[in-house]
Amino acid sequence: MSDEDPPPREGLKTLLLLLRGLGAAAGSAIGNRVDRMIEFERREVARAARVFALSLAAALFVCAATAFAALAVLLAAGEAHRVAAAIGIAATFGVLALLAIRLTGAR
Repeated sequence: MSDEDPPPREGLKTLLLLLRGLGAAAGSAIGNRVDRMIEFERREVARAARVFALSLAAALFVCAATAFAALAVLLAAGEAHRVAAAIGIAATFGVLALLAIRLTGAR
């Protein structure tokens, strides 16, 4: 061994310090990405919950509007045509239900 060569322990120590630095850098990068992914998933879950709640509210309002429309048709038909109006309303809802089923299965 010459006088300029570092002892093997110094080289090993330098290598281990380098590996520790690389591990810390990789861990930090992975940690940052995981944190960003968790935040992204939280936002998506919150957005999905908001969309679900608004869809539920819209469905309830549509049901209420439909009930009021059916009542208005029954009242407008009068006593003489009440059965015909009820059959017409039921037929309309049946056609709408079949259309919804058809559109759901169409993809």
